[in-house]
Amino acid sequence: MGGEQGNGYQHLELRGLDRGFSGNDIRNRFIGSMVYELPFGKGRKFGIENGALNAIAGGWGLGVIAEFRDGAPFGVVENTNRSNTFSHAQRPNLLGSLERLNGWRDNVKGSTYFDTGLFESPGRGVFGTAPRNVCCGPGFSGVDLSVHKWFNFTERYKLQYRADIYNLANRAVFANPALRNGRGGFGQVASILNGSNGRLIQMALRFEF
Repeated sequence: MGGEQGNGYQHLELRGLDRGFSGNDIRNRFIGSMVYELPFGKGRKFGIENGALNAIAGGWGLGVIAEFRDGAPFGVVENTNRSNTFSHAQRPNLLGSLERLNGWRDNVKGSTYFDTGLFESPGRGVFGTAPRNVCCGPGFSGVDLSVHKWFNFTERYKLQYRADIYNLANRAVFANPALRNGRGGFGQVASILNGSNGRLIQMALRFEF
């Protein structure tokens, strides 16, 4: 897998060629959570004395978990290793500063994530100038929301309704683009991160006694 992601060495004795970002170098990351009991309902700041109205509008609470982070570094390798060094991979020449293209997400299937023309094959028996890793792939932004409500029958018995909404914005979480120079689809994003999914809603009832 190291060669596939650009992390493989080009020459066993020239490890200085492999200097670059660590594969887990996530530069910016924010994670926050919050639980908030809405102040409406019997026994709360804004009490509701009407039983039917309290059953509908009272006793609600919210929970939020949010994460926003930069993408992981990635490395580009040649589709065919012609370095003749029995190494994991041969990296191409990098001809300029690599940046994410604006609007790539608007047409993922038709656009590339970066300018693929910045990479060229170094030729047979030559080591490319591209670093082991460059920064960075698609980032991550996700918000999960939970909504819950308590129904109190007596001091001892109560029922909680809960709805959990994962990926509230229903936003795709894309993986790094294809990273083999010379292979079809080079530079395009063709998959999502393992474990990611579209908006998912689950509901539950919990009876306490």
